[in-house]
Amino acid sequence: MKGTLSDVWGKHRRKLVKALHRSDRDRFDALVLDLLDLALHGQPPTAPWHPTIMRIGVDTALTLAKEAPPDPELLAAAVALPWFDNGLLGPRSPLSARGRPLDWTAAMVLAMAPAGLRGEIENDGYLRQLAALPPLLRATAILERAFAGAAQQGPGMPLGPALAFTDAEVAALSTGIPPKLLPPGGLPPGPLPEPLPPPVGSPAEAIELVREHAKEPFGSYRLFVEGDPGFLVTGTELVYQVRWDVPLDQIITIGGPTPYPGDTETIRYDQPGWIVDRVTREVHPVDLAGSTLERYVSARRVFPLPPGWRIEGRPPVAEGLAAMLPVSAVATVQPMLGEAIARYTAALATEAWPDYLVAWRIACETVNSLLTAGYGDPDTLTAGLLTAQGPAPTDTVVGEASPLWHTLAGQYALAARPAPDETDGPGAARRAARLASASPEVRAIAVANAEARLTVETALFGIPPASREAELTALS
Repeated sequence: MKGTLSDVWGKHRRKLVKALHRSDRDRFDALVLDLLDLALHGQPPTAPWHPTIMRIGVDTALTLAKEAPPDPELLAAAVALPWFDNGLLGPRSPLSARGRPLDWTAAMVLAMAPAGLRGEIENDGYLRQLAALPPLLRATAILERAFAGAAQQGPGMPLGPALAFTDAEVAALSTGIPPKLLPPGGLPPGPLPEPLPPPVGSPAEAIELVREHAKEPFGSYRLFVEGDPGFLVTGTELVYQVRWDVPLDQIITIGGPTPYPGDTETIRYDQPGWIVDRVTREVHPVDLAGSTLERYVSARRVFPLPPGWRIEGRPPVAEGLAAMLPVSAVATVQPMLGEAIARYTAALATEAWPDYLVAWRIACETVNSLLTAGYGDPDTLTAGLLTAQGPAPTDTVVGEASPLWHTLAGQYALAARPAPDETDGPGAARRAARLASASPEVRAIAVANAEARLTVETALFGIPPASREAELTALS
């Protein structure tokens, strides 16, 4: 980095390093400069707004340093956050570029930065994302937006829409945050947030929403299918992908094209379908050919803080998985834990590692429930881990080639795991009837897994999905 940005960092760096042990200062510098280089990749080395963004990050870190332990990774993440806030400079996507190793500093920034198309703080998705973080990281995000909001009131080049949180939003996020790390008084009071919409809790609910939007055009054409052939639904993180369950040649065009004003050509979708956003309940007619779904999910992906985060003494990112298991269970499932860490390590080289963590959280909650119910033997606990799935059937704790599937634990897991159509409505009732004659271990795993999915999805969406509660009712 050259010129103005380097000068600004050199000036403010002196204030920050005083909060760190001498042995940590060089590492702190390296962490900050690495993230800034990443943020500015492909951009001019200097710009009129760079000093303002630098001041926002440095002021955030300075305020944090007064109350937080002298952690170079945490303070570096605070300095870097505004550079990856799409309401200020740009998106967080460079942090999750394929092949870039995930360290704790990048993981903290990813967890605090808003999703690409949900940058305004008024969006419920960002508030839900922050609510799941430890107090110090919530405080960092609140402070960054407070300093950003103040900076936009002063002279200089206007920034993006990263306004300060309202008093009501700060109050909703403030649990456990030291008072000195909350913005000072004087922020204009805002209205109470609107009640959160219920999440789309199941494939069946996604299909009902699609039926309500089935007459909307796909590009320039209106399409339909004769009769009622049903739909195919695929879960991917926070969305459902829905399509008609028919060959493409049975999808019929109604009338001629109706291009929108300004279109220079008509648009025909090769693979018409819908994306249903589980958080917002929005239904989008899309062309599922190519990378449409991948782009949509990537732009809205919520990156959780990896397990194992502590303010001091953090283990390597991949080894943090064990921190979520009950201490009494770690030795019992040790053979499987090694496989899980290896699979997680591979996932960390891709952008989709949050999908794996959904499965792992469900797995750990399942083990908690089994231990509470008195099941502590290795086969049942290992089966509880094996039963867990993330948003897609492939999001399992170990791979399909694992020899664990051919053990007694694997047999328990395969018997207890629900099929995609067995988690709500008539399917849940059919599953309950099928499990009635299963062994006590299988029944216990099935109920523990359902409880775990309710717990994890409630944390993910902020509201318990009604379909998860109905599933538990059917099983009980």
